[in-house]
Amino acid sequence: MNKTTRWTRATIASILIAQTLLLINSPARAAYGVAVEKRHVEGARHGVYTYSIDYPKFSGGPLARMASTSVETWVHRRVAEFTVHARAAKRVKHPVMKFYPHTQDITYVVSCATPQVISFYLKASGSTGHVDDDFDFQAQTFAWRGGKPVRLNLSDAFRPGVFGPSAISPIVIAKLMAQRVQLVTEGELKRIDEPPIYWTWSVSPKGLVVLVPPGIVDSVAAGPYEMPIPFSALDEKLAVDGPLRSVIKG
Repeated sequence: MNKTTRWTRATIASILIAQTLLLINSPARAAYGVAVEKRHVEGARHGVYTYSIDYPKFSGGPLARMASTSVETWVHRRVAEFTVHARAAKRVKHPVMKFYPHTQDITYVVSCATPQVISFYLKASGSTGHVDDDFDFQAQTFAWRGGKPVRLNLSDAFRPGVFGPSAISPIVIAKLMAQRVQLVTEGELKRIDEPPIYWTWSVSPKGLVVLVPPGIVDSVAAGPYEMPIPFSALDEKLAVDGPLRSVIKG
């Protein structure tokens, strides 16, 4: 091997290493596409519980890996807590109340899946032996900050000094008023930016999605609320140069 060959190979290796580091550290991730697959787990113990869970698996780079790891961790924890609770309830001997097998069904919605932003929410419903069904949302959003993939908080969508729930509250109340929700029309519910009002959120390419479980702003029978809030309704309050800039700017 002559000196020219050694130099050429070393140069090529250096270029490849530099390109690899550029891809690893680039927040744009233009080279990655994001693929979404449905994963399914189910289980049962006769007379005690059944569960059926669908959840997303993302592939296509570090952001996708973080989102997948996070949702898988949540699902595994949820199954463990659910089965432990069901077995414990089964062991309790109540003189009047009859034990009914616990159920858990989870589906999901991927509201945004791009190389820059991944956002999804899971809808968990079921029964824990009570008259009322159990329902809640689990929402997670991921994006790039400082060249690293991170899970976002609602505050990341807004400019410094803007309290996200307060910015969203009047828009949600107006939507509930238009739907003639009794608590709103009678003046009992005037805002959603203070405890104990519970809700969560997701991101779509067009705006935020406010997710409210049953029984929070309306009767349990009315079901959950999934309310889109377009970016245009929050325009001056959004962090247009923040982690969600790619979807906010369109």
